[in-house]
Amino acid sequence: MRAIWMTLITLRWPYRWALGSTLALGAIAITLSVWAPFTLTRVTLDGRPLSLRESSDLGLRVGRSALTQELGLAAQLIGHRAGVGAVSVKMNLPNTIDIVTNEFAPRLMVYDLSRRRVMALDEQARLIEYPHDLEIGGPLLIGLGGLRMFECPADNRINLVAGQLHSLREMAPAAYEAISEIDFSNSAHLTVSFTRFPFLARVTATQFGEALEEIFLVASGADAPLTDATIIDATCPNLLALTPNTADPATRAHDDGKGPL
Repeated sequence: MRAIWMTLITLRWPYRWALGSTLALGAIAITLSVWAPFTLTRVTLDGRPLSLRESSDLGLRVGRSALTQELGLAAQLIGHRAGVGAVSVKMNLPNTIDIVTNEFAPRLMVYDLSRRRVMALDEQARLIEYPHDLEIGGPLLIGLGGLRMFECPADNRINLVAGQLHSLREMAPAAYEAISEIDFSNSAHLTVSFTRFPFLARVTATQFGEALEEIFLVASGADAPLTDATIIDATCPNLLALTPNTADPATRAHDDGKGPL
């Protein structure tokens, strides 16, 4: 200790201050690492307290300093377990470590053809279970196969459409709410059905938002020219191609869910 003080005295002020600060910080770190209030006493996994054996299996040593625990190792070991797609390890000082798995933010609904049920996509377009305690809202994505849990669909159009859906919801909420389903089964275009219009729309993923907003504005106009269309093709920029409904009025009314006239 005397040698340290002699070294501090002989150094110039800038170096003396730097060395003194380093020593002080080191002393604080050592003190905190052995101080009882910072001793790890509790580890939880998704809210469930873990036993000493379970904590040890994750590399977490109860009874030792919470500040020296290997949180990265614990996250890695949990992440390798079946059914785990995301891991968050949180240090809640002074003495608790909380581990949370599969904490996703659902963004879109998707019908999984292989599982034959509605699933969800999170903000990174990863497939997750549909949270039945939460209303996601918005259109249902259909026509997607080969979906794997916690992985993004192979169809890269998903990300293009997801971003534009978010913009539609913010900038044109009425147009967003009018969308019922988006069918990805055709690789050349997307087929969109609506909650309030009887026709279908064909659009591309790159122009999805712009085309849907234009279709909504035209179809919602006082002199809407789309009431007798069955398909609106918006795959060509700045062009809406209509396929007229050739069915007789009685059949057309029935197809619209209104029954025969």
